[in-house]
Amino acid sequence: APLVISSEGVTESMVVESQVRHCDLLGSSGELGKAKECWQGALSHFPRNALMHNELGNVLVQLGEFEGAIHAYDGAFAYGMPAAEVNLAIVLEMEGHTALSLQKYNSSSAAMRKQGLPHRHIQIKLATVLPRVLPTEGELAKVRQRLTSSLDELLDTG
Repeated sequence: APLVISSEGVTESMVVESQVRHCDLLGSSGELGKAKECWQGALSHFPRNALMHNELGNVLVQLGEFEGAIHAYDGAFAYGMPAAEVNLAIVLEMEGHTALSLQKYNSSSAAMRKQGLPHRHIQIKLATVLPRVLPTEGELAKVRQRLTSSLDELLDTG
């Protein structure tokens, strides 16, 4: 006979945790399509859950669905996960949206610094963002100067 479990005493956080574990298991076992469906289904029940938005973004990146990932990371950030802005910056950079990516890296670094959280890794990413198209000599000089001064600053604070 199947085991009968009472729903008495089951809290929403227990249901969320169970859903997160299930979707994570699908993703970590390589079933990315099923993991995507799992996260989307979970978000239909918990649409304001920042972690679920972020994890959906992670799966979408692995599937190469960058526009969807950008939307998911935006949701995670909007619902209270500041670190999702770093993920957003990474995907924007991958998609060639250099200026917006730089803006997100700067914003997330400032927010992390303000909260007293580690932000050096963001500074390193920020220092190494390069444009996706061949720059003019003037643009290349600006990028080179930004990279040099960013790296100098990182080395001085290390």
